[in-house]
Amino acid sequence: MKNKFHEGISIGSMSKKMKIIFAALMHESNTFSAKKTTFDMWISADWAENAHKVLEEQTGLVNAHMRHTAMEYDVEIIPKLVALGSGPIITAQCYEEAIKTLLSGIKPCAGEIDGLLLGLHGGASVEGMDDVETDILRRVREVVGYSVPISVPMDLHGNIGEEMVNHCNIIVSCKEYPHTDMIWAIGRAFELLVKTIKGDISPKMAFVKLPMMMPPAKACTMDEPMKGVNTYINEYCKSYRLLDCSFFHGFPYADIPCAGCSVVVTSDGDALAAQVGAKAIALHVWEKRGEFVPMFLSSEEGVAKALESQGGLVIINETSDNPGGGAPCDGTHTLRVLLEKNPVAACFGLISDPETAKAAHAAGEGAMINIKLGAKTDNIHGEPMAVKAIVEKLTDGIFIDNGPISLGIPVDLGLSARLRIGNVIVNVSSKPYQLMGDGFLRLHGVDVKSLRLFCIKSSQHFRAFYQPLASQIITVDPPGIHTSNLAQLSYENLVRPIYPLDLDARFV
Repeated sequence: MKNKFHEGISIGSMSKKMKIIFAALMHESNTFSAKKTTFDMWISADWAENAHKVLEEQTGLVNAHMRHTAMEYDVEIIPKLVALGSGPIITAQCYEEAIKTLLSGIKPCAGEIDGLLLGLHGGASVEGMDDVETDILRRVREVVGYSVPISVPMDLHGNIGEEMVNHCNIIVSCKEYPHTDMIWAIGRAFELLVKTIKGDISPKMAFVKLPMMMPPAKACTMDEPMKGVNTYINEYCKSYRLLDCSFFHGFPYADIPCAGCSVVVTSDGDALAAQVGAKAIALHVWEKRGEFVPMFLSSEEGVAKALESQGGLVIINETSDNPGGGAPCDGTHTLRVLLEKNPVAACFGLISDPETAKAAHAAGEGAMINIKLGAKTDNIHGEPMAVKAIVEKLTDGIFIDNGPISLGIPVDLGLSARLRIGNVIVNVSSKPYQLMGDGFLRLHGVDVKSLRLFCIKSSQHFRAFYQPLASQIITVDPPGIHTSNLAQLSYENLVRPIYPLDLDARFV
């Protein structure tokens, strides 16, 4: 299909200052959640009104790469809406409010800008909609037209559809999981956009969809098989002098037709080179598909293995209740086993339970409280636990994240508490959150280095901070909506056959 913008991009006069809008509308939506994401949960007018503050102080998105490029080419960056999040599927009303906010920020500048840097996740899902990111791009194009180039930095967990590629000029994903290179991806997408506007390059994209899904718990690029796949892709990109090669793992917790792995390759003016590259990378991944099927321990097996370990910090990560992928973060499967074993120097990093946090604050520090802890979202992630807990510390849940992925970002988890249940420390928050550093633990007076056993709800992002501290990491996969056993999920809209649900899936 011929892209509309291939008919000609208006370069304009480079004697004037180049103007580029930066905006982001990003959400990773788990369609298997019992809840829905509302406008107040995801985005508010404050994001739009304080876009400069968001860029400069909170996310650090105007990074050194972008600053250098902006100075070199005399570019004015015009920040607009920046909204980032994860959670359940987005309501139709929420999405309309969000897209209206985005478009209202772009419209006043539409006739003056030279380009648009539009951050999208690729994992967003909206009630009654099959391909959210394509809809966003289509509606943005209605405002700015097809003569304005659009560059899209994305999360590698994007579910990419072919039509999406036809509405933008450049797509660049982050390449690492944990996403330690997200800032690089934004800077690279910006650099390619500026060079496109100036006429230095002529990007040509090729897209290949794989009949394959990849559970995030088996896709860490710090380890095999993804470490080797990334090496292959990087070497291929350099050898053939391509502008970018992006392999999208996809987001398997979105029950939509375009869910699954895909490849987008961008060349400088050579459409055939991009097509050949995309097919070669896709075939390389497909040949390794069996290596991406994980087999993890149950909560009982994981805790038992951890207690057998001799010396050093052992981390148990509960991948099936990962809030970074839209899970509720209130599951009790692993916590129940941990409390039954009652080991010393053990800590459960975070469980989201606003009722318990409120009860702890009402009782005060030092009080003994009777609570029903966790599992208040659904019956998939366990049952509430009737326990007695000592309230050791109360906080407002506000801290500055110090994880490599989220360094410097202010976080507000609402009323929070450090409880002691037997020998085990349990940190409770009012909001779900994937711990990517130890800022929340420090807020509660917990030194992770003093622990023998630490449990965290996460698939991979925790590794960027915690892996160097751990003598061993054990992944457990009890029932949950972020499980690695994709056969446990009830797909209705997914295009079949698709591996590993269908072992007879074919890729030509």
